[in-house]
Amino acid sequence: MEKTGGKVLGAVRHPLDASDMASYILQAQSSAAEVIGLANAGNDTTNTIKVASDFGLTANGKKIAGFTTGVNNIHAIGLKQTAGLLAASPFY
Repeated sequence: MEKTGGKVLGAVRHPLDASDMASYILQAQSSAAEVIGLANAGNDTTNTIKVASDFGLTANGKKIAGFTTGVNNIHAIGLKQTAGLLAASPFY
């Protein structure tokens, strides 16, 4: 990744089915990262994106990349909260 100009600035892990993602989003918000990559899935992805939107993460210039974000997550969250989301989705 560094060959193409990218750099990993940090990482954090949360417990499976965590109900409160606020502390993780605040860490990401205070970092120098331009893109926050989400490598979680299911309800954890949905909750993380919702909290990131509530905290204005993307409104403050950061981008969210959901590595396992599916169309079902987008429908569950809504277009307003997922605006600007970068999503990698397999073809099915």
